[in-house]
Amino acid sequence: EQPLEIQILYLILLMFYSNEKKGKGNVNEKENRVTLSDNHVNSRQKAYEIIKEKLKNKEDVYLRGNIISLQRNGGRNATQMAAYVNIAGLGIIGVIPIKKWSVGYIATESFRSIIRNNVNAIVNFKVCGETSIKLGRGSINAFICSRADYQTAVGYNPWTLVEKTLNYGSVVKVRIVETGKQKSYFYGAVDGIDDFNAICFVDDKSGLDFNKIRIGGYYYGYVQKKDTEKGYLRIRMTKEAEQGSNIKKSGTVLETQEE
Repeated sequence: EQPLEIQILYLILLMFYSNEKKGKGNVNEKENRVTLSDNHVNSRQKAYEIIKEKLKNKEDVYLRGNIISLQRNGGRNATQMAAYVNIAGLGIIGVIPIKKWSVGYIATESFRSIIRNNVNAIVNFKVCGETSIKLGRGSINAFICSRADYQTAVGYNPWTLVEKTLNYGSVVKVRIVETGKQKSYFYGAVDGIDDFNAICFVDDKSGLDFNKIRIGGYYYGYVQKKDTEKGYLRIRMTKEAEQGSNIKKSGTVLETQEE
């Protein structure tokens, strides 16, 4: 089996090949190999140089691209703390670290679930700088990107919604996405606020058994502490809720879904 990094590069190039149907190229599915025509290569290199030049001139570069997969490094330090994207369908790799995915806090498992469930979806982001990705014994050029910076540019900030809609004691519904580092603590996606996880907990006043809290389960609770300036929201869970969101969303976590 080919290393995951080779498979990722193959998928990116295959997308690029598919987007440029007029060009001549070759696809070898058995070997995960894509041979691009001169037109393909030239347009990709030209776009790469344009992005580099704009970054050098300290210009803001906002683009969009398809989600390819989660980042994966081998060895003992295996991690999936970033997403790979195919910038503008050109076969140029963008890397969006988890901390640059959203203005709001996103727990690790929630981030991984979003990426796994939205492969090929289109996301908007700001290109921040150059980087490289290990590929076998070598590496390939890529760009560090930030979806959070794009959200800031268009005025989206979940903490603004928290400040306006959630007061101390406000009842909220959350979906548990990950177990916290401390006993009785969890991370929960707040119903009605996209790209946002809050700290949730149970104690003697909760009326819930810590051992029976389920990942993916929905629970009601109330705001026990908040500090929007420091980016902190804590919810005491009080009872199990009906499954599913109570909010009819006008959009999704991702900006555009590829047809």
